[in-house]
Amino acid sequence: MNKPIIEVFQSIQGEGKFIGTLSTFVRFSGCNLACSFCDTKFSWNEEGKYSTRDVIDFINKSKLEHVIFTGGEPGLHQNEIVEIISNIQYRPFVTIETNGTIKPIKELEILMHDFGFWSVSPKNDKCLLNIFNAYPQVQFKFVIENVNEIEKVHELDNKIYPIFIQPNGFREDYSNACKELAEYIIEKGYQKIRVLPQFHRIMWGQKRGI
Repeated sequence: MNKPIIEVFQSIQGEGKFIGTLSTFVRFSGCNLACSFCDTKFSWNEEGKYSTRDVIDFINKSKLEHVIFTGGEPGLHQNEIVEIISNIQYRPFVTIETNGTIKPIKELEILMHDFGFWSVSPKNDKCLLNIFNAYPQVQFKFVIENVNEIEKVHELDNKIYPIFIQPNGFREDYSNACKELAEYIIEKGYQKIRVLPQFHRIMWGQKRGI
C-alpha cells in the first residue's frame, strides 16, 4: 500500500491523560492484531488516501500544539512517522497510540524522547511492557469488557503506571458500563487505576473523522 494514511483531521482527544485536548489526528491503515472490540476496524484494510507530504502540509498549516498518530497500528509505519515529525516546522507535543507489540525504531525513540508521549493499549501478552514503561512519558490504556478483567490490570499496577481503563465502546449502555468500572474501583480501593470514558463516543458515537 503506497499511501498508508487514511484520515487526517482535527478533533479533541477523547481518552486518557489528555482528554479534551484539541489535536490533529493522523490515522494509519493496517494492524497486526484483530481485536473483537476494536472501534476502528475500517482501518485494518482500507486503502490510504494521503501521502506524508499531505500530512506535513496539514500539520504545518493548522499549527495545533498536539499531534496524534493513531490507527490501525502506527507501529507498522514508523519510517513515515519519523518523516512527518522531522518535517514539522514547529515543535508540537506528539502522541503515538499503539498496541505496544512492535518495538520503536531508534530514530523514532530519539524524536519522541523530549516532546513525545506513548499511549499504549495492551491487547495481549505480546505487548512490550518493559520497553514502553521505560519511556519518560507514557500511559497504559485497557479496554475492559467485564469487570473481572480489572483484576488482571491490577496485577500490573506495581509494574506500570499510569493505568487508564475504559469500557468497550460498543456497549449500548455505555454510561452504565462506565459506572460499573468506577464502582468496582471504588469497592476495591485501586488507587493507581483511573476510570475514564471515551469522550468522543459519548458525543459522536461511531462517527468517523472526529
